Amino acid sequence: MTVEIADSDFDRQRWLTFRNDKPNLDSGLLLIYDKPDLYSMWLLNIKYPLDLMWFDQNGDIVYLKKDAQPCDNILDSSKCTFKNTKPAEFVLASSAGFIQHNNITESSKLEIISA
Repeated sequence: MTVEIADSDFDRQRWLTFRNDKPNLDSGLLLIYDKPDLYSMWLLNIKYPLDLMWFDQNGDIVYLKKDAQPCDNILDSSKCTFKNTKPAEFVLASSAGFIQHNNITESSKLEIISA
């Protein structure tokens, strides 16, 4: 799969906001953090539902969220904020349906291969 990398504070904060074009089911955005931690994804100004996957430093999935809905009310972020429950170093976001389409399970692994 092809991913766009967000590895700076600016890129991670901007991530998929205000984009009209949703990723194909064979692409996504990979957020890379400097250290494992709990990272929440607030789907403010996202225009479509997402599948979100959090991975630890070994590439093991620590949390999955299918069909995460974007915010429809900025005053109530509780329904559009998603957070891992175990430390992660990577978050992969793609269009809703990605997890099912690619048969992602809790035993799937992330392997980063640069082109």
